[in-house]
Order: sequence, then C-alpha cells, then structure tokens
Amino acid sequence: MESYAESTGFRLHHGILAHAILLACVLTLSGIAVAVADDASTAKRDSAPGEDRTFTPDPFAPTEEGGKGAAPPVDPFTKEPRTPKDTEEPTDAAPTAPGLPGPAGEPEQPTEEPAEAPGVEPVKPPVEPVVEPEQGVFAGGPPIREIAFEGLEHVDQATALEKLGMKVGDAYDPARAEAALGKLLDLGYFRRARADSYVHVEQADDGVRLIFHLTENPPVQAIAFQGNTVLSPEQLTAALSSVISVGDPYNEQLSDPIGEAIAGAYWDAGFLAIVLPHTLSADGTLTVPVIEQYIEEVRVEGLRKTKRGLVMDEIHTAPGHLYDVGQIRQDLDRLTDLGVFETVALADPVPGSQAGALIITYEVNEAKTGVFDVGAGYGPKDGFTGYAAIAERNLGGRGRRIGVRAEFGGTYDYAFEYADPFLDSHHTSVELCLYARRTRTDLAGLAGLVTANQAFANETHAGGVISLVRPLDTDRKRSLSLTYLNEYVSNMDPRLLNLLEPSALRGRVGKVSVGLVNDSRDDVLIPARGGRESIGVEQSAGLLGSDFTFTKLSLDLRRYYPLGERGTIALRGAYGHGRGDIPVFEAFTMGGHDTIRGYREDRFAGTNMLLLNAEYRYRLFGREPSRSLQAIAFADYGDAFGGRWAGQGGATFYPEHQAFAGALGVGVGLRWYTKYGPFGVDYGVGREGGRGYVTFRQTF
Repeated sequence: MESYAESTGFRLHHGILAHAILLACVLTLSGIAVAVADDASTAKRDSAPGEDRTFTPDPFAPTEEGGKGAAPPVDPFTKEPRTPKDTEEPTDAAPTAPGLPGPAGEPEQPTEEPAEAPGVEPVKPPVEPVVEPEQGVFAGGPPIREIAFEGLEHVDQATALEKLGMKVGDAYDPARAEAALGKLLDLGYFRRARADSYVHVEQADDGVRLIFHLTENPPVQAIAFQGNTVLSPEQLTAALSSVISVGDPYNEQLSDPIGEAIAGAYWDAGFLAIVLPHTLSADGTLTVPVIEQYIEEVRVEGLRKTKRGLVMDEIHTAPGHLYDVGQIRQDLDRLTDLGVFETVALADPVPGSQAGALIITYEVNEAKTGVFDVGAGYGPKDGFTGYAAIAERNLGGRGRRIGVRAEFGGTYDYAFEYADPFLDSHHTSVELCLYARRTRTDLAGLAGLVTANQAFANETHAGGVISLVRPLDTDRKRSLSLTYLNEYVSNMDPRLLNLLEPSALRGRVGKVSVGLVNDSRDDVLIPARGGRESIGVEQSAGLLGSDFTFTKLSLDLRRYYPLGERGTIALRGAYGHGRGDIPVFEAFTMGGHDTIRGYREDRFAGTNMLLLNAEYRYRLFGREPSRSLQAIAFADYGDAFGGRWAGQGGATFYPEHQAFAGALGVGVGLRWYTKYGPFGVDYGVGREGGRGYVTFRQTF
C-alpha cells in the first residue's frame, strides 16, 4: 500500500502536468482564434466595394535563401521563423506601369500583439545594420543587365541614357525606374499617357532587362493663330521659324519659346500682345491664341494751367485703340511741340479691367510760359545789337502765343506777334506779325559793281504778314500754307541811288505765297535722320496792293543720315527762279553763313539761284545732342545769277553773272548746344580768301 505522501505526490505531479497541457491547448486555440479573426477582418476590409485590393508579391523581392535585407521575424511561442504568409500584410503600393513587377495592395495594417505566456519572454527579431549603398547602386534588387529603348526617333539613345540617371550594373529599383521614365518624358518629345510611354521589366539571366517604351508626339502639320489682326499668319509663322516649323516634332517644352517669339514679333512691330497657352490637335495643327493689348483708358497727369482739352486734342491714342508704340511716340512729339511743357513722358502702362486691356498715363511737367528776355547779339550784317522781348506762350491755357520784341543797335526790329495753333478741329494755325525793321544789305553786285571790301547799306521794311497753315496729316509732318504780305520797302544804297531808277529801289510789295512742306526730321533743331522738302510760289500784282508784278519759285531739299553713334551727314539743295518786274530787294542773294561760307554776305545776287551744301557733324562731348559740342566740316557751292534792272537815262544794268558760275567754299566749325540754344563759330575759305562767322543757329 502506497504511503500517503507518495500517493499525494503522484497525484500532484499528474495534476500539474494535466493543467499545463490544458493551459497550452487553451493558449493555442486562442492564438488560432485571433488569427482567424484578423484574417476575417482583413478579408472584410479588402472586399470593400470600389477598391482593388489584389496582392501581387514582387517576384524580385529578397528571400530567405540568400536574399538581402533583415532576417525574417521569429514566432515568440514556437521560436520558429514565420513564413511571409504569417508575417506579411497586403500593402497598397503605387500602381506600376504595364509589365513592371512589384508589390501592390493596401498599406501595412497594424496587428494585435500575441498574448504573452506567463513566465515566457517574447523573442525580438534581430536587427541587421543598415549599410548605405554606393552612389548609383541600390541595395535590395537584382542587377540591371540591359537598358533598351523603343520608339526613339528624334532623340538619340546616348542622350536618353544620359538623361536616365541610371546605368547597367545598378541594382533594380521600381521607384528609380519610374523616376527615370519621368526624366525622359520631361524632354518634351513623348506622350505622357501611361498607355503610350512606360517602362517594362523582363528577367535576364541573373538580373533584369529594362525596356523604356516611348511614343513620340506627332509632327506639326500646320500652324494656326487666333486673335491676330496686326501681324499676318505668315509674319507670325516666320517669327516662329527659329523655334518650330511645319514638319518638326512637337515638343511640349516649347511653350515659353513660342510665347517669347510671338510677343517679340509684336514688340518689333510696335505693339504689345499676350500669348496664351498653345494646343496641338490630333491632326497635328499647332494653334497659338493671341490677345492684342489695347487701350482701356487714357489719363493725363501734371496739368496746372493748360486745358485738358488742348492736351487731349494732341493725343490721338484713344480707348479701344491697340497699344501702338509709334502712335504714342507721335502723341509725345505733338505734346512737346506745343511748347508749354518742360518734360513729356509716358508712365508704365497698368493692366485694365479685362485681359489685354491697358491704362496709359501721359505725364507732363508744365514750363514757365511767361517770358521776359533781354540780351545782346552780333551778326556780320547788323554788327552788335541788343534786344528785349516779353511774351506769353500759353495764353488762356490754350497754347496761344502773344508777344512784343525789340532789337536795336546798328539796325532795329520792332514787332508784335500773335499765333493760335488751334484755329479749328483740323489744327489749322494762324499767325499775325506787324513789324518795322531796318536791315543792312550789299546789293551793289546787282548793278555789276564788284568791290573788294564789304560795304553795307540800310534797307527798311514796314508792314505786316498773316499766314494760315493747314496740316495734311495727323502728325503734322506735311502741311499747306497760305501767306499774305504787304510792306513798304526802301533800299538806300548810295552806290545804286545814282544808277538805278528809284522804282527799282523802293515801293510797296503786296504778294501771296503758297507753300507745301514735308518734314520727316527726327529733331527740328538737331536732326540726325529724315529730311525736309519744301516748295513755294510767290505772286505779286497790283490787285494785291503791290507796285510790282513778278513771280518767284523756290525749292529746298534737305536730307540727314546718321553715321555711327555720334556722326551725321547733312545735305541740302536749293533752287530759285524769278520772272517779271523784280525789285532789287526781292532778288536772290548768295554768300555768307547761311549760303556759301568763305564769301562775304550777299556776295552774289540775281533773279535765279542754285545752292548745294554738305556737312559732316560729329558730336565731341555730351550724351544728349541738345547738350553737346559738335565739330563740323563743310563744303558749300552755289551762285545767284541772271536778271536786269532799268537805270537812269535809259541804261540797263546786269548782275555780275548772267549764267551760273559756281563759287566753292570749304571750312570747319564748332557748335555748342545749350539749354539757351546753339552757339557756333565757322571759318570758311573761298577763292576770294577766308572769312569767320559767329552764329546762334544751325546753317540748315
């Protein structure tokens, strides 16, 4: 019979063993239940409507048998490695291009930690140290054995390989392959749709073969434009020729170059344009929409005395007009020509209320228009003179001018002047001048008297003149003038008084003049390009209140050509012809600063004249021509000739030259341009010697 202790120990031993077995079974069943619950939850989540949760394992992922990466996790109860089926959860990786293997599915979901057995510590999986791969090598994937391209036509393979940023021998990485595809697409020649351009992966020996399948954009079959009115499609197509032409493959990276080329063509033509994003149709038509910028509002700032209506009459740019640089420059010129502004400028345009609309502002700074001036001058004819003038150049804020002036000394000139440049809506101007003056002349040559020394005689004029000038275009470069003059003239040259009939030396002249002017000079005072052409006809007759009947024709042609940044070639040709009873004081004269330098004033006289001038003008100092010092070299050639005058006792007197006999004068000079006007000196040499001149204006 067993002892009580033995019996009790046996029962205890078997009881403990039984409880241990029972506990292990319970824990095992609990783990299975949890796993089943997790699988059911995952299945339910994966089966949510509208989502594709298919899991596709990466055939190139690392494996237990020699694959790289961390060691597989260990089951804390069995201490055996868990299989991917036990440890992996579906992941929702980014979709890959057709043919590209890799994980897909939902991101990894958190799982419940398994319950710990009493008294048993869970075994943590060992962590493998992370080693940074060398540049260009990606750990964790099979090596790339070959990189191939399909669809390359206008991009060579070497360029494509360089653009990839990856090479044969690198470890394959799906994200890296997708990034390389994106770099190829950024070249702009390929379609971006996934069905057209993608990367395909194939197994090759112990690695992979990458195939980049690319579909190029279609070639441009035609180029069309929308919204263009200023420039023709042919002009815009020519502007794009340096960027893209018909037959070239389309490149989506050309958006900026296309816009710059079209906007540049508009700017070169003097306009502004906004170029909208272009489109390429399925048939290969490249369409470029354009918005030509236009004026929404015109503003003027800086007016104080001048009437706004006067300024707006001079600004021809109006709301609804296109932004025209040439037209705006003409507006600025007209405002400057008013003579009432010290400065005129255009502010930077600002956007209007709609696309393409602009608001422009003309900024003016009014000058002091009241003038009181005194000074002195010198001329070869008049000698030293003094002068005083008082005037208002913006009477009533309408640009009208009124003034009186007086010059005195060896000669005199007293005058009252009034001008209204805006007599009507067509900008017809009227000018009135009443005067009394005494000048000095040397007309002895008209009677064939030639002296070695200059001898001036007095000549007086008293009367008035009224002129109407009508512009023939909006910029007033071409104009038609009508002038009536009536004056009493008396020449008191003692050398002629005893030779010519008194009627040839004094009397009343009434005449009408008609003139046509075309002025294309870039600057009236200091021209560097352009020209001026004028033709005029004068008719004097008894019906016009004249003691004489005669007709005079005059022609004046001037051209200016820039030569480098500082030089200008200036040319002039003039011709005059008179017929009838022409008094001596209406004869043409040649010689002196304004005609042929190197000869005395009025050296040659007659009823006909021909003159040629040539000058080379070079700016020595000063960035602005109006504040500069100019050096001048000149050559003058001309003559006044023909005509006859009745003398006392039935005699007839003829000038020195009955036919043209040209006189040549050459020389040099200086012009100093200041805010008060030009000051100059010239020295010319002719066949009769040399002469110097002091002047306060340009010769022509």
